[in-house]
Amino acid sequence: MTLPLRVIGPGWLAARKKLNAPSWVVFESRWLAPDQAANLLDGQVVLIPTSNRTNGVSPRVMDTMATGACVVTEDVPALHRHFVAGRDLLAFRDARDAARIVKELLASPARISEIARTGWNKVAACDTLTHRARFILEQAGLAS
Repeated sequence: MTLPLRVIGPGWLAARKKLNAPSWVVFESRWLAPDQAANLLDGQVVLIPTSNRTNGVSPRVMDTMATGACVVTEDVPALHRHFVAGRDLLAFRDARDAARIVKELLASPARISEIARTGWNKVAACDTLTHRARFILEQAGLAS
């Protein structure tokens, strides 16, 4: 099975050989502005927003989940404070692990739908403006 797959982000072009990706996978080594990312999210099946190892989970992880896409992202400690890997999203340890996970997903459309649905439900239940406002107030020491 060959599906169109684009891997976009700084450094991914260099990782192409390590992943041993098939020729139909397109790699683009560039940064995406938030509005560009939003346009790319529409209608995607599997997305891999990267996390920030020093600050935790990228906001794009939740943003992507909110679109109803199946998320595969880096396994960082902060991820497990918010999500259950294997249920809400899938997490990889290295490029080889990421390739294995994506290959398994592409062979199982039902699994893609299941992860996307539970991820969307998780974000819809907890990532509201009220939650974000409460977090900001807590971080500023203004919560009562």
